[in-house]
Amino acid sequence: MLDAQQLDPDTEGNDLLQLAKNQNVVFRSSKVDKTFKALFKGYKKINAAGGIVEKDGSFLVIKRNGVWDLPKGKVELDEEIELAAVREVEEECGISAPVIVAELILSYHTYVLKRKNVLKTTYWYHMHNDGNEKLVPQAEEGIEEVKWVSLNELIALKSEIYGSLVQVIEALETVLQEKNELK
Repeated sequence: MLDAQQLDPDTEGNDLLQLAKNQNVVFRSSKVDKTFKALFKGYKKINAAGGIVEKDGSFLVIKRNGVWDLPKGKVELDEEIELAAVREVEEECGISAPVIVAELILSYHTYVLKRKNVLKTTYWYHMHNDGNEKLVPQAEEGIEEVKWVSLNELIALKSEIYGSLVQVIEALETVLQEKNELK
């Protein structure tokens, strides 16, 4: 793990993609907002939204381009983030009317698209769905499979999914633990 304990947020040219090179990166700063802006200066910003959908104690997962994932997608111009999360889950999985029950977390990941650095911020929600529709993967988005898994299977997937999703599953675990403690 690369631990950049001191980063001058006024320094130009911090290319996080080059710095990280497939490592986890930890930045400590007393000027969080300023450091964040400096790190991602020059990146194209994209907002996305998605959810972990629960039904009868099972959770919806997708396999996209050969990797287990959670349903999510880009927020359209002038679209409310919560509506985008619901729409993306519906489109990618073939279910209707998932209901948001809790906010989970924001996740961030970077990638290169057409030789430009991109920072994607994803807003995650815990959702419920009571429908009995047949799950239909959105093939045009590279989704090969959609299925319901137990909480234990979802937790086990943390070793097989994208690193930015581990914290999303952990946020869900926290919400579920808090919910059980309140009963």
